[in-house]
Amino acid sequence: MQVLTVLSRREKDCTGGESLLVTKRPRAQSVGEAITLDQGEVLIFPNKHRPVEGTRGHYRVNVRHGVSPLRYGVRYALGGIFHDSE
Repeated sequence: MQVLTVLSRREKDCTGGESLLVTKRPRAQSVGEAITLDQGEVLIFPNKHRPVEGTRGHYRVNVRHGVSPLRYGVRYALGGIFHDSE
């Protein structure tokens, strides 16, 4: 899992810079989402896979993440990655 907190004020410090998540399902078209966060809001998302319910039960799909280009200003954010290591 990954955690992202935006430190900049939307529309005052910067415009653009939305968080992008793309789910890549097998034998289907990829589905993208653009998520806009205000200052102090937190987004928790998977950094590689997530479960999806299908007709024969749950299965794992790939998830890609990124940030859209900034149109104005500077965007500051704080992120952390949590993983299961041994």
